[in-house]
Amino acid sequence: MNNQTHPDFDNNEFMAELLTALQSEISVEFADISYKNDTCPSLGYELKHSQLLQCHVEYKNPDLREYSLEESKEVVIFNLYNSEGDIAYSASLKEFNVNTAIKTAQTLLQLNLI
Repeated sequence: MNNQTHPDFDNNEFMAELLTALQSEISVEFADISYKNDTCPSLGYELKHSQLLQCHVEYKNPDLREYSLEESKEVVIFNLYNSEGDIAYSASLKEFNVNTAIKTAQTLLQLNLI
């Protein structure tokens, strides 16, 4: 995976592994929904009723991140948006771990926002 919106992104291997695992383990079509103004790339899945599960993946090198390690230790951040575009639930991981990320995504996808 080569991120076009963040050309200096140094964590493409983890992001590709996570995308593959999300699609195979959860059986939903996550896609790269990165936006150039975001601090780091993200994957997303649009749920029914215009809800969105978005997963931001931080840079591996802390020096490339917008926030220092002292300010934020989170490296994988999930946000579940309601139909109004507000964050309804958020969860974050402090390590790059695909298995934990899958479990987090599964938990968030089971929440009923309607």
